[in-house]
Amino acid sequence: MTRLEPSHPNFPSGLTDWGFERLTVQGNLELLNQPLVGVVSSRQCPARLIIAAQDWARAAREQGLTLVGGFHSPVEQEVLRVMLKGTGGVVLCPARGLGGMRLTAELDRVLEAGRLLLVSPFGDGVRRADSRRAERRNR
Repeated sequence: MTRLEPSHPNFPSGLTDWGFERLTVQGNLELLNQPLVGVVSSRQCPARLIIAAQDWARAAREQGLTLVGGFHSPVEQEVLRVMLKGTGGVVLCPARGLGGMRLTAELDRVLEAGRLLLVSPFGDGVRRADSRRAERRNR
């Protein structure tokens, strides 16, 4: 894991305007230099929208897009599941710190392939996501 300060060339511009003074990252920092498509969904979602999200994720995967999100809600998790089967990148921003975070075998494989970047503005001691952190992360 690496800590990025605003002076680092890969620190996303504009984050200091939102009060983010430091990021913890792990993975391929070059993903931050690509156009990113944000994925945000409510936890409660009609089934028809889940199917539409799967279709959208397949199209995004075929286009090789790089997605960014927390991937917490069921729809976001389904989009992530579809994306991981492709070749595009994923920037995963949990609403918690990266310390002690365990990756699934699939995420670990994608990390090793250079297609994943984990990013968190929260310290390693922040082990649980909550709605306040999720809102801050979504900014």
